[in-house]
Amino acid sequence: MALGDGVAIGDGVAIGDGVAIGDGVAIGDGVAIGDGVAIGDNVLTSTGVAIGDGYIFFLGSSLATGVAIGDGVAIGDGILFSDGVAIGDGVAIGDGAAVWALSVLLNGDGSTEMPAVQEDGSVQ
Repeated sequence: MALGDGVAIGDGVAIGDGVAIGDGVAIGDGVAIGDGVAIGDNVLTSTGVAIGDGYIFFLGSSLATGVAIGDGVAIGDGILFSDGVAIGDGVAIGDGAAVWALSVLLNGDGSTEMPAVQEDGSVQ
């Protein structure tokens, strides 16, 4: 794991192998981060967020409580997710987007099946 300067990690956070976390990142309590995740500078996650394997999280984005993100997701700069959003595998979201809990985002294969957060915090 590679940690930048000024990183704050909450209680009960699970971080997978090969994770890179940029400068000034704050990770809330109970967050689960999968293998190979890259988190850019000045990113904030609230409590209970689950991030799948291979996710790339760019500069200045924010995740609210209960957000689940599948594998291979690319999120642009300055993205805001509301509570309870679930993003499927292979989704790309452009810079400056706001994603609300009633949003439906397709998986990379065009399906709308959303990941489920398991008791251990992993995304299935």
